Amino acid sequence: MTEKKDTPAPSIIWDYNPVDKVATVSLNRPSKMNALSFDMFAEFEKVFETVTNPTERDVRAIVLTSTSKHFTAGLDLTAAASIGQSSALSDDVARAALALQRLVGPLQRQTGAVEKCRVPVICALSGYVIGAGLDISSACDIRIASKDAKFSIREIDIGMCADIGTIQRFQKVCGSDTWFRELAYTGRYFDAKEALQQGYVSYVTETKEECDKKAYEIAKEIASKSPVGIATLKQNIVYSRDHTVEEGLNHILLLNISMLQTKDMEKAVMANFQKQKAEFPKL
Repeated sequence: MTEKKDTPAPSIIWDYNPVDKVATVSLNRPSKMNALSFDMFAEFEKVFETVTNPTERDVRAIVLTSTSKHFTAGLDLTAAASIGQSSALSDDVARAALALQRLVGPLQRQTGAVEKCRVPVICALSGYVIGAGLDISSACDIRIASKDAKFSIREIDIGMCADIGTIQRFQKVCGSDTWFRELAYTGRYFDAKEALQQGYVSYVTETKEECDKKAYEIAKEIASKSPVGIATLKQNIVYSRDHTVEEGLNHILLLNISMLQTKDMEKAVMANFQKQKAEFPKL
């Protein structure tokens, strides 16, 4: 008789509430404090593609959280070691550099999955939010933290500059350039209160459970709005962050000459007049 082997639990799990139209994506590697392996990065991207597939479900907002105390302790040490090994595969500097490019390029794309998906992502942060945790949370639309959250742009402590999103996004999210530079140069920890003061998070809750609940409440509120309006908003917010005011205005003009023809506007206006909740069709 062949011994049955237990199937390992998925490192990222998700569920969907069709009533609220909210999906919850959770990092699920508690024994490693949700440290991210290369496989997890790849799965992260696939999960967001799956969850937001409009032919299968009507997801209008996503909560990103963890199943355990810590959001993530950052990049898995085994994965970090393999990065150094990749650079040693060739004595030729150019070939070693290209090998690293093939490794890091996909990580940048996979980390940005939350920014590229069509719906807003609300991130519930607790415990350790280190290194890659800041790469991911900086790409989210909204961040909420429990008071036990401890953050760190940790890459400088292993002799490198963070290269999969924090440096590019964090400084545009928070309210202080000098604060961001201090964190990046020193790698020091900062807590949820400091993150709130500097605008990195919107709210701080007493517990992780309250943090998840607050994130879900915001997601549910967003999900009640026009999916056309929300998708257009997200596209233009991200675009305008990275372009001039004039370019951002031109971008929304080009988007809205199509999007303003939606029947969602009529439904929303009528619902406001009648003081009722508007119901919008799937995208």
